[in-house]
Amino acid sequence: MQIASGHDPEALLNAVCHGARDLIGARYAVLAIRERNGSGWMNLTTAGMDAAKTDRLCRSGADAGLLDQVMTERRGKRFDNPGGEPMSVGLPADFPPVHCGLIAPIVSLQRSYGWILMVDKLGAERFSEEDERLLVIHAAQTGRIYESGSLYNEVKRATVLLRARLPAEALSV
Repeated sequence: MQIASGHDPEALLNAVCHGARDLIGARYAVLAIRERNGSGWMNLTTAGMDAAKTDRLCRSGADAGLLDQVMTERRGKRFDNPGGEPMSVGLPADFPPVHCGLIAPIVSLQRSYGWILMVDKLGAERFSEEDERLLVIHAAQTGRIYESGSLYNEVKRATVLLRARLPAEALSV
C-alpha cells in the first residue's frame, strides 16, 4: 500500500488510518498524534466511525491506560474483550464497544508520536499475529514519514520567516 509523501501530515494520517483499516480488516480504526509538548492530541483521525463518536473521542483526550502504555513501551498489542466494555481493557469510556483490538505505536527512531488502533476484526473473532506484524510495520513507516514531513514543514516555515526579515536587496543576490 502506498502511504503518501508526508508533506501534508493531516492527509498522511487520514490515508494511513483508512488504509490500515482496509489492510487489516477492522470494524473501525482510530489514529492519534500527540502535540509536540505532550499536552494533548493534535490530530485524531478515525475510519469507519460516525462523526458524533469521533467528536466524543476528541473531547475525551484518549491518552491514558492502554493508549499511553503502547506509546511508552513502543510495542504493539493485541487484546480480546468479550464483554465489549472499553474501560475493562484500559481504553477511555468514550470509546464504542471493543470486543477485540490491535494497537501499534506510531514511532520514529527518536520519538513516539501517537498510536493507531484497530477494533473488531472483520470475519474473525480476533486479530492474528500477522495482523499485528502488519500494523506495527505500517505504524513504524508512518512515524518515519510523519517525522520527515513535520521537519520539512518546519524548515519551510523558518525559511518564510527568515525571508520576511531579510532586506529586499539580500534576496535578489
